[in-house]
Amino acid sequence: MKNIIGKILFIIFLTIFISCQSVRRFEIEIQEPATITLPVSAQNILILNNAVPQSADLGIELKWNGRPVEQKPKLTLDSTLWWTIFSLSDKLKESDFLDEIFIYRDSIRTNKDWMVITPLPKEIQDEFYEREDYDALITIDRLLYVIDEDVKGAASVQSISEKWLTVDAKANAILTCSIYLYGNEKPFKSFTISDSLLIKSPVYSDSVGIFNYLQEYFVNNLALTLGEKAASYIVPTWKTVERIIHTDYQARMKEAYSYSQAQKWEKAESLWETEYEKKNKSVEKAKIALNLAVANEMQDKFESAISWANKAEQHFLEDRNSSQYAEEITFISQYILELQKRIQHNLLLDMQWGRR
Repeated sequence: MKNIIGKILFIIFLTIFISCQSVRRFEIEIQEPATITLPVSAQNILILNNAVPQSADLGIELKWNGRPVEQKPKLTLDSTLWWTIFSLSDKLKESDFLDEIFIYRDSIRTNKDWMVITPLPKEIQDEFYEREDYDALITIDRLLYVIDEDVKGAASVQSISEKWLTVDAKANAILTCSIYLYGNEKPFKSFTISDSLLIKSPVYSDSVGIFNYLQEYFVNNLALTLGEKAASYIVPTWKTVERIIHTDYQARMKEAYSYSQAQKWEKAESLWETEYEKKNKSVEKAKIALNLAVANEMQDKFESAISWANKAEQHFLEDRNSSQYAEEITFISQYILELQKRIQHNLLLDMQWGRR
């Protein structure tokens, strides 16, 4: 009986011990540089509509049970250009990276060739520069859609007026923009971005409703998304990433973790360094070394963070059962690459924010 009780107590102790050794996950926001590095002097921006709306007769295929629909619902694409412009403007303003963002609320293009990208003529550039104190012009040059929608009825459905339908639809959109700087006739940069939406689902609707609604949903949502994407080419953006901290039942480790929770990374680092020197087992040293890498990253000491991450990886590899830690080793390798990328990104961010 004593042996059974002893075994039970040992199992309870072991369970508590294991549960106290845990990985705590948390998220941080990191800033990534804009794809295009504008001159710091380009602070007042005017956005222009230099595109022609796509003809709704082309690029849009609507089918009922696999057969083309002869009488397509009419779709107006004029507004999608403005949705893109408003979305782009909102994202640029949210960034607080630029001083002023303006929109010219009339189309620049006079021709109807929606497939052709036309550079902004110098006389039009000069006209806008003379009107206001703009440093740069951003033009929406072209917005194209390809939509393929197939609406199917069940075997019992005899007419497209029936309510229960299955939709298999995909939409692709592509946006081209240009940036002009004051004093330069040719574009400083032109770029093209794309996105897509996919729907494969049963719906309760009639054919007219589903064809109209889905097309409008596709074109408007893609217009908004492309505007946001275009902004990320011009201004820095924020990204959420996950980090981990190892802790256990020991008082010093719990204290260090509480400091990290309070964003007192210097104090947490000091305690972890002390514990690191005390440990003899490779795996224990590896986990604390990874904590120290995170602590240094949170203090913007990226070179030290990489050094500690390398030590963590090496300690896992030194363990005689290193094959059991393949996942941890892979994670650390990816983390080191992220830290190296952050160093490069920060150099670009300093240039873009005018800090160097």
